Amino acid sequence: HGQQDSKTSWSRLPGARHSGNDDSGSDSGPKELHTASETGSASTTLADASSPDPSAQPVNRIDANTYFARSGGVDGYFFVTPSALWRCAILPDGNAPQAGCQPAINTGPGIDIAGAPTVVDRISGQQVRPNAILVDRAGGPRFERLGQAIFWLDHGPATALPYDTLLSAGGFTCNTKPTGISCKADDTEQGFTFSTDGYAMTYTDIGTSIRPAPSTANTSTEAAVGQRCESGGYWFDNIHGATPCDFMIDVWARYKRDAPHGGQYTVQDIPGGQTAFCSDLPDVPGAAGNCGYGGWGFRVFPQ
Repeated sequence: HGQQDSKTSWSRLPGARHSGNDDSGSDSGPKELHTASETGSASTTLADASSPDPSAQPVNRIDANTYFARSGGVDGYFFVTPSALWRCAILPDGNAPQAGCQPAINTGPGIDIAGAPTVVDRISGQQVRPNAILVDRAGGPRFERLGQAIFWLDHGPATALPYDTLLSAGGFTCNTKPTGISCKADDTEQGFTFSTDGYAMTYTDIGTSIRPAPSTANTSTEAAVGQRCESGGYWFDNIHGATPCDFMIDVWARYKRDAPHGGQYTVQDIPGGQTAFCSDLPDVPGAAGNCGYGGWGFRVFPQ
């Protein structure tokens, strides 16, 4: 991203505040973010949310100017989650208008979201753990490894965005719920939802609930972690969760069909109405690629 050079370096990020609130993360101090749920129901996956949430609070829209700031030479709308575990921003200007979030504590490489796939480091070209989740108008939602804390307000923590409140600015909308954070590009409706428990590459409206991955992932054809499934010159192995063999085979086949030149690609409309993030760049020696969806993931090897 062309906007990043003047932003704060990850190597000198200060610690963040914590409160008793959650965003499905726990207030465990600066050494690590642990998964938990403010609602008391631990969940290891997130999926497309479409069911009404009877306990949802009324939707509130907030004045975006409350969150406007200039940070590192970039104009944007910066906020933190009520738990202060995540720092997020809408950056509508520049070469790559986007909205996204990064951890509020410098815990080292990686982002504490269950099932987050590895990504390609733009400098080294190697597979690395991401440290941000974002959506832009051109590339859609994805994980990234950023060299700067572009979603941080560089002169101190931003104002918290209250739960069940919409922040809309510059063609993007974000909201926070006790169960997670969600942002989208308004013109494409593409977005993401995440918590420490998992993620979904889809926007979740206030008034809908984040629910576990569809029951298709828990059937008689279930493949346990470590079990091999073979098809089409590949064999498949679970990384997180217990994705059925036919599900892994179908998603990889769609990836190979829709992304004939390889690279990182988002596979849309897979069984259960989900979205998968796939790549043919090996994250371990000998792998042909990997896919992640709803907090679960699998790896592919050539036979």
